[in-house]
Amino acid sequence: MVKKLGRAVGASLIWSDSTAAGYPDQALERAHEAISRGRAQLPVHLGGSLNYGGQIPICRGDAPTVLEWAEECLGFAERLGLEFHIGFAKVNRGWAYARLGRAEEGITEIRDGIPKWRASGFESWAARHLILLSEVSIEAGRLEDANASADEALISIRETSERQFESYALIAKGDVLRTMDREDKAHVVFTMPLTSPAPNPPSRGSFAPRPVSPACGIPRAIPPMPATSSPPSTAGSPRGSTPPI
Repeated sequence: MVKKLGRAVGASLIWSDSTAAGYPDQALERAHEAISRGRAQLPVHLGGSLNYGGQIPICRGDAPTVLEWAEECLGFAERLGLEFHIGFAKVNRGWAYARLGRAEEGITEIRDGIPKWRASGFESWAARHLILLSEVSIEAGRLEDANASADEALISIRETSERQFESYALIAKGDVLRTMDREDKAHVVFTMPLTSPAPNPPSRGSFAPRPVSPACGIPRAIPPMPATSSPPSTAGSPRGSTPPI
């Protein structure tokens, strides 16, 4: 079962290579391929393909497709109690709601999805969810909430070493600062070098289990920049505290 799950979800995760390399159409084709594989297997496989594959139409700004895939996932995940998929699908559906002019409903949906995702026992991709929350909060004019979500995303990245989301989180942080007419600080964030990977990453990495705890607090298709040097450390900062910028 694990091997089948890996094949179905793995096919959808290839979006990161195709999208970053500048082949969004190829990425979308691979997402459809992953979903087809998932439909031939168990609901848990299909849920992974729909959720992770949903990142591709998000990067393309295709809200109707994101909504369609999220609702298909929720249709069986809620019936079967697949919390892992419910949380992720709610985040995707919330982003789609916001893009379709239902910003407040979208924020509520994402805020409902993030704790469900974390309650499944994993911190992986929480930063991505928070980045999307920050993005839709800006659209709703909730700038303080957007700023807090971007900060929490940066903290999550530093705790989990999920550096693939760092550039997106900095973009979200810079966007909210610019919207708040804080151009000087936004410029600092936009030009901040990314963190170099640690030689010995923490044991609680991208897919390591974490204690269940309530939390709420989310990228645009811009490929990560090569790391050059490390920004100021926030080691020891509690979850929810504000990074230096």
